[in-house]
Amino acid sequence: EVLPAWVEALTTLRPGGVLLDESVYVKGRKSARFRAARALCDRAEYVVGLSGAPLENRPMDLWGQWRCVRGAGESGEFWEFHERYGGGAFVELGDERKGYDLSKTSNETELRERLYAFTIRRTKYDPEVQRSLPKTTRSVLRVEGRENAAAGAAAEVAADCARGGGKAIVFAYYRETASIALSEVK
Repeated sequence: EVLPAWVEALTTLRPGGVLLDESVYVKGRKSARFRAARALCDRAEYVVGLSGAPLENRPMDLWGQWRCVRGAGESGEFWEFHERYGGGAFVELGDERKGYDLSKTSNETELRERLYAFTIRRTKYDPEVQRSLPKTTRSVLRVEGRENAAAGAAAEVAADCARGGGKAIVFAYYRETASIALSEVK
């Protein structure tokens, strides 16, 4: 996991913007990934979350993404969100224990309206999208040079950005790629 390992270094960069690709992966409020993303997003002026499927199972899956993208003021605390959109059901768990049932939904229309205020949902079948898509072409691009071509390309982009006075944050699933790119920013 790259983000939790780099969050301290990334937050010192004080980025103006953060792009969360596949934002659905920050849904777990107790996960190291969510805590790291929240810390980084709270320090950025602009945050964009990208996901092909932001809602996997139930409204509670949205809270972490919502918290990162919209901030604490808009999202509220997890349990407030749960009570409003997750059914707010407090149930018997057995052995005289009680807890919240996070599998329910409530106020779906209100939630949908709030989501529409800051989300764009498009598919390749939307006429507007089809008009803007180029004809599909396929080509093979062979990259020669460094052993890890992806790391080299990311490092070049980060270095160009740094030379221009900008700040680049590169997230990659491969730790080696991210470490090479980030070393160029320092």
